[in-house]
Amino acid sequence: MKRKLSRIWFTLFLIASITVLIVCFIHGSVAIVCPLVLTFCFLSAFLVELVDASFQASVNPGLKNVTESSFWFSRIYNAWLYVNDREGWALYASFISYIIGAIFGSLFGWIITRLWNISSSVSTASWFSGMFFMLAIALLIATSDHWSKANEYGERSYEEVQSFLRVRLKLF
Repeated sequence: MKRKLSRIWFTLFLIASITVLIVCFIHGSVAIVCPLVLTFCFLSAFLVELVDASFQASVNPGLKNVTESSFWFSRIYNAWLYVNDREGWALYASFISYIIGAIFGSLFGWIITRLWNISSSVSTASWFSGMFFMLAIALLIATSDHWSKANEYGERSYEEVQSFLRVRLKLF
């Protein structure tokens, strides 16, 4: 089921990419501003969420034993979810990062389009295509198989993972 969702979201990502290209073809290359700014803000927020969760999980080794964290927007909840349910964490982090990316990306995109004197019709089309593209990337990240595989290797030591990879990749 998870693999089927990944394929659906990958198809959505391709459609969003084509939409951005069509908007750029119709309105010119300046229409790429909002998709780039929105996507950069989303990916930056997701990276901050990932680094924060990883750091908090490393400095709080007892998170594995906590039954459930109480506050949904707390940093400890982020780390607790990262330790106990990577797939759930990816969905949570993608959602939070999408909201943050939409707010800051829209703000920075609006500032850039005003500084460059881009017409409101072009900036609106660019913004809509950028929001669609950012949503497709967020859903693609949230449904990625990487997070389910991360649970497999999360409990192993570095040496165990390294020996597993040597056997898998036939490295000596």
